[in-house]
Parts: sequence; C-alpha cells; structure tokens
Amino acid sequence: MKEKTYKKLGFFSALSICIGSVVGIGIFFKNGSISNAVSGDGTSWILTWLISGIIAFLIAIHFGRIASIDNNGLPGLSGWAQSIATKKQNWFRHLVTINYSFFYNSLLIIVISFFTVEIFANLLKIINPSIIMPMYAIVILTIALMFFNITINKISVKTSGIFSSVTTIVKFIPLTVCAVAGIIFANTHNSGGTNGFVDGDGLSFIDSFQGIMKSLPAALFAFDAFVGVGSMSRKIKGGEKVVSKVIVFSMLFIVVSFLFISISAILHYDPNTSSSIEQILSDIFSSDVGKFLTPVIMFFLLASAAGTTNSITGSAISEFENISRDEKVFFSKELNEKFNYKITSTIYISISLTIWSLASFIPVLITDSDSFIDGLSNIAVLFFFIVYGILIFLYWKNIYMKNKITSKSRVPYTVLVFISVIGAWSSMILSFFSTMMAAIQFPNKASSWGFLISGDGISNLVVFIIYLIFIVIFILLPLINWMLFKNKKEYNIFQSIDNKIIPLSVYSNSSNK
Repeated sequence: MKEKTYKKLGFFSALSICIGSVVGIGIFFKNGSISNAVSGDGTSWILTWLISGIIAFLIAIHFGRIASIDNNGLPGLSGWAQSIATKKQNWFRHLVTINYSFFYNSLLIIVISFFTVEIFANLLKIINPSIIMPMYAIVILTIALMFFNITINKISVKTSGIFSSVTTIVKFIPLTVCAVAGIIFANTHNSGGTNGFVDGDGLSFIDSFQGIMKSLPAALFAFDAFVGVGSMSRKIKGGEKVVSKVIVFSMLFIVVSFLFISISAILHYDPNTSSSIEQILSDIFSSDVGKFLTPVIMFFLLASAAGTTNSITGSAISEFENISRDEKVFFSKELNEKFNYKITSTIYISISLTIWSLASFIPVLITDSDSFIDGLSNIAVLFFFIVYGILIFLYWKNIYMKNKITSKSRVPYTVLVFISVIGAWSSMILSFFSTMMAAIQFPNKASSWGFLISGDGISNLVVFIIYLIFIVIFILLPLINWMLFKNKKEYNIFQSIDNKIIPLSVYSNSSNK
C-alpha cells in the first residue's frame, strides 16, 4: 500500500492518541511506589511529581521543535536521531533506532498490557472477593491482549484512532472524580487515610533527596510515551508540523492533570495500602457510596488502561514499520524483497515480544509478583530520558546553532536547552546512584517496585543487579545489529547529501516501497 492511500488521522485524533498513550495507568498506580520511596512524606511526594512534570514538559517543548524540522520524511524518534546526528555520531543513530523499537517499545507493550490485565483482575476481585485470578492466568490474558492490539492496529489505524479517542474521553471520568473529590474532601478519611502533607513521615533533606531521586523513574513513566505519536507522523494530516503541536499541547494538559491527581493521593495517604485509586475513593466516600462507586470507577479505569495499551501498541507498530521500511535492521532488506515492510515489521515485533515476554513472565511466575514488571517500566524510562537529553543536545549543536539565528533568541533557547538536558541527565544519573546506594546500605530491604501484586517484593540488591544487566543489554542490542551490518558490508546505510543525512533506502526503487 502506498503512503498516500492511508486514511490519515486529524489533529484531534492524534491529540487523543498522544494523551491516550500517556494518561491511563501510571498516574493512578505509580503513587504507591513513589509514596514508599519517600516514606509517605507529602512534600517529597509532590516534589517528585513536580520535578518529573517540569522535565517531561521541557523535553516535550524541544521535541515539538524537533518534530517540525525537515527530516527527509523519516518520522519518530529514530528518524529524528538519523536526521540530527552527524556521520561521526552514527553510534547514536544505531543506539536509538534499535533500542527504541526492540527495547523501549517492546518493554512498554508488555508492561502496559500486563498492568491492564491486573486492573481487570482487581475489578473482578472488587465485584466478588472470592474471584482471585492466578498469576498464570494474568500472563495468558496479557499475551492475548498484546495479540489483539497488534492485530487491530495492523488491520486499521483509523479504527485504532477511534478507539483511542473514545477511551481518552472515558479515562477522564476516574481522573476527574479522583482529583476533584479528593481535594474537596481533603479532611474526610473514611478508611483511615491521612494528610500526607501534615501527617507523613518527616524526612531529613538527605533522605528526602534520595527518595525523590529513587522515585523519579516511576513518576516519569507516568509522563512518558508522548514521543510515540511522532512515529505516526506519516499517518497524520500535516505530518511533523501537526505532531509538534500535538506533543506540546498534550504534555501541558497532562502535567497539570497529574499534579491534581497526586495532590489528591497525598491528601488521602494510607501507609498500609498502595495509594491506588481504589484506596483514595474508599477514603473519600462512605462505605455505602464506595461499594457502588469503586467498581464503576475501576471499570472506567480499565477502559482507560485498554485505550493506553492500544495507543502505545499503535505507536510501537509504526516505529517497527519505519525501521523495516528504511531497512535499519539486519535482514530487513532480504525480508522486504521477499515480502513487504509491513510483514517484515510484523516478524520483528513478534520476535521481540516473544523474547521479552519469556524474559519478563518467567520471573513473574516464579515470584508470583508483579514487582519485576513494574521495575521494567522504570528501567525503560530511565534509559530513554538520557537518550532524550542527548537528542536535544545534538539538535541544538548540529541544527540550531548552525542556522542563522538572531542573538536575541539564541541565548534564551540555549539556556533552555542546557536546563532541560542537565535536568534529564542529572535526575536519571542520580536516580541510578540512589538505587546503587540503597543496594549497598540496605541490600536485603524490599525495594519500592510493585504494582498491585507486589508480594514480598524484590530486594534493593537484586534491583541494582537488574539495572546492570539491562545496561549491558541496552549497549549490546545496537552493537550486534551494527556488527551484522558491518560483516555483510551493508553497514553504510546512510549517505551525506548537501550536509543532510539521508538514508539510502529513501532512494530505493524496490517494489515493496
């Protein structure tokens, strides 16, 4: 199918996909791990959300600018990296191209799908306490949900867009109820909750700082995934220029909304629970009202999570299609010649999800806990916010500073760039070192990882070891792809024309394009 025959998405459909990719799970359930990391201290808690919101919004501003540049028709994060990085920075192109699809997006699909099924299991338990879904059933349903979302996005991007639009509207029902009611009834505590700003554990500056740094990846997970809509610019009317507006408008709205939700969670903090939406509602409303309202809100939350899963899957599929079409992965040229880039992308995403599912679900089944899955979400975000910082810096260095920009606008933007880059890098690096210090000081203490079925949790030492393993994987994936291309003497898949980096595949006349 040629690109021009797509039924393209409009601005509001793209906006709903972007918001739908971000809002849905993290804000409602990551409060539990954040409250654990900061020992329920309300000030540290809200600072975590505020800092992460500022970092995410600043990055969104830059990506709005990056998405609007002429990048030779290559959409999404990997396309931006290819257009912005120079030939000497080829390592960065490969790191982003491979890891964004085979690491970040693959992990995100698994994590969000698993969380969605957990919400479904929790809803059944609320309706009938005797219904307790075993972990193997949750895993099976997660695999089924991933297959369903891949299928619907492969069949029709328009159908996926409609589904995202509907669920985006639905998801603001629990968000609004939780935020508004939680703040209005700040002094009402029907289930033993307390005001975290007043009654939370007082922390020293050092403990507060360490808690904030440890919990930043969890908060940033709730804001992340806004970049994914960039991968769909070929399917959106107006392309990159519309995508840039979508990203900025979406993130401004999301940051404000998340701050209100987090305030509500803090005002109804209960140290004995997970600070989930279920706990907040039970603390706000009487038991009679809660019995009726909680399952209704949880149903809307389930629909919200389903929409988020669909949106993220759609963005991931678009990214796999992009790298398959432009032949950035080993064997993609051979597969495209035999099939076409859509089938090639299906093969790649199937292989990637199969391998990561085995690596993810085996620990889950062994521990009978979702702690490992929850940790995967933090790791993916931790790594890619560092990548975002590098991309912003390279855009400033390679594109912005080389253009004729007036000194009046150059200085403020340069300052904004360095604030954003330092914020993204330092927060992630400090978060890693906070994790390392926790492993050294309290190796056997349970970490803050865990979603709804955390069990005994994973110890700080194991968490740090997992981080180290994933750092190796993050480096090896693009390195292996690079070595395979090099061995086949096909590694030079980029050429420089008029100082613009353009993939050779753009000029390919192969029939599958």
